[in-house]
Amino acid sequence: YFLIWMVMTGLDVFTGIGKCFFNVNGSSTIAWKGIFKHMFHVVTVVAFCVIFIAIGIDSLAGMFILFEIGVYGISIVENYVSCDLPTPKWLKKFFEDKVKEGEGEQ
Repeated sequence: YFLIWMVMTGLDVFTGIGKCFFNVNGSSTIAWKGIFKHMFHVVTVVAFCVIFIAIGIDSLAGMFILFEIGVYGISIVENYVSCDLPTPKWLKKFFEDKVKEGEGEQ
């Protein structure tokens, strides 16, 4: 699972950079926020996995990595949709609705 998680992390970084270029609203603030987010995720996954494996609950470490893979999967799709690349209408509408919900809560 760890290798899949690393690939998903790389894809999320790549699609996040693409999102910046396609939307032309990239800034160093957004870049640093993304870098710190990824650093936090890496440190968290490594720390929790080491702890879980050390106390003998390897399956919990695997579940934690699977959760992180899911989070990155959603982020990758969201970045892809934000780039205005060919996307099914229902998927685009779903993420646009989620962005509107998020903006309404702030």
